[in-house]
Amino acid sequence: MTTIKICGITSREQAETIASLGVNYLGFIVVPGTPRYVQPDRLPELTQNLTQAKKVVVFRNPRLEEIKDIIANTCLDGIQLHGKETIGFCQQLKEIYPRHLLIKAIGVQQKQDLELAQTYSKVVDVILLDGAGGGTGTPIDWQMLGEFQPSCRWWLAGGINPHNAKEALMQTKADGLDLSSGVEDSPGRKNIAKIKSLLSVIR
Repeated sequence: MTTIKICGITSREQAETIASLGVNYLGFIVVPGTPRYVQPDRLPELTQNLTQAKKVVVFRNPRLEEIKDIIANTCLDGIQLHGKETIGFCQQLKEIYPRHLLIKAIGVQQKQDLELAQTYSKVVDVILLDGAGGGTGTPIDWQMLGEFQPSCRWWLAGGINPHNAKEALMQTKADGLDLSSGVEDSPGRKNIAKIKSLLSVIR
């Protein structure tokens, strides 16, 4: 079954509702200055006793201590890196947190970006291929991904919505989809009907 992650959750009420629909992962973004930013001290309130879906926190170029502080105070299942984190940093995180799902996002604009993703796929659990910027709805050229075969699972993001999700999976053979703006009314405010529609289309 295709893995589904809904990213950019900003309210406890929506977190509970979306988790109850049967999505696999919820994403909470702690990157200041982004439209779906959540203050780290709100994470316990947003994630505590939320058991129907796994919880992932999204970082961009974090310090190791920042990750340690958040994990120490929050019940999390995964760490997503959305910046220019090195392979060595990813390896270090995996050694410290072997039970946490480690996701590395790679922005794809050309084939060389896929080669970079292949390299990271040897040290992380999931590669997330995204359009430029992340969370902007910018799609990737799916035809470029037809022969992408990393050493780990991989998910597709970038301009995915209920209308094109099935076609995206058929063209790319991705293991999962990561959606944000494609199932929103406004940044951080998810449209529950769109998420239900997405799930009905691909499951």
